[in-house]
Amino acid sequence: FRTTQMQANYSGEILNYPHNIFLNFWLELGILGLISFAWIIFLAYKQYKKSQGQNPLAVAAGVYILIMLIHGLVDAPYFKNDLALLFWFMIAIFYL
Repeated sequence: FRTTQMQANYSGEILNYPHNIFLNFWLELGILGLISFAWIIFLAYKQYKKSQGQNPLAVAAGVYILIMLIHGLVDAPYFKNDLALLFWFMIAIFYL
């Protein structure tokens, strides 16, 4: 990402990665990785809809995933090790 910005003579601040979770997934994992991430989010949403109202822990996990996706529009919180682990813990909560 940084090399491409430098080659294009970008006049703004040169960044190491795009500050968007979807663009970052696309850059790091390719289009298949982006589609896989979207599919995982879709499956988690379906599982959340099954348990909504019955499990307050699932509601909290759903709120976390939603906040992470909204925050991901301006930053890439997934690619920090501790936040990626927390993401998978929240996905696992839907299946408990």
